[in-house]
Amino acid sequence: FLKQKTAYEISTRDWSSDVCSSDLFLLASIGTLKERQSGTLERFLTTPMRKHEFILGYALAFGFMAVIQAAVTMNFAVYVLGLTLQDNYWTLMGAGIANAILGMSLGLLASAFAKTEFQVIQFMPAFVFPQIILGGLFIPVAQMPDVLRSVSDWLPLTHSLKALNDIAVNAPTSDILTEIWVVVLVAVAALLLGSLTLRKKTN
Repeated sequence: FLKQKTAYEISTRDWSSDVCSSDLFLLASIGTLKERQSGTLERFLTTPMRKHEFILGYALAFGFMAVIQAAVTMNFAVYVLGLTLQDNYWTLMGAGIANAILGMSLGLLASAFAKTEFQVIQFMPAFVFPQIILGGLFIPVAQMPDVLRSVSDWLPLTHSLKALNDIAVNAPTSDILTEIWVVVLVAVAALLLGSLTLRKKTN
């Protein structure tokens, strides 16, 4: 069976930062693209509904899915993989939910630029993979060259992983919440940009 440290690294880093975020990215981007391709979005926007209201509605729906996915993932880590926490269960849940919502927000933003589902898959490396590589998932940020470390500081996944690492070492809750709030703010910014770039239909 997996050792505690290995189980923790798999459940927190690989799952919460990769699976939750990547899945919601694909679901949100492809779902919104389908609405535009079918003409549903165009019909919605002929009503008094505005773009930001449409994005908000989608964000609430996918946000609910993000909460469920993060809850299932984190509880699997705790109760199946044997992950032990020192009074940090709810902060771990918060970090997982924030990361899933971030993936959803980036997916809604990416859907504005994609014309086909294949383009969504192509956009995924641009939105997600650089964060996985530079976020400290495989190589600690402290060991990166100065230029890459500076770029890493601006990536939301870096702060998400920092929050998970802080939870692992039982850091002060205020430090953990600071990192989580950075992820949430980036997610909100992505939603705002998504509402500004949303197109009625695919040309």
